[in-house]
Amino acid sequence: MNNNEQMPLTLNSNNTIICLDQAADMFNKYYLNLTNRLKSDYKDNGSAMSFLKSSFPKGFPKMVKIPIIEAD
Repeated sequence: MNNNEQMPLTLNSNNTIICLDQAADMFNKYYLNLTNRLKSDYKDNGSAMSFLKSSFPKGFPKMVKIPIIEAD
């Protein structure tokens, strides 16, 4: 079986056929444009690090290492 046989090209949602390539393209464009909009809306607020530092005036909390697998 090759990849074309395993991966559907369309979805059927509420009797609407959705092409997966077009859906993926629209999804990507939305999120790429969203980040540009957010950057332009909040450009006067400083950097992300300055925002985080103002939120944690006593320093950042220590990160706890949680083992995920036995080797950790």
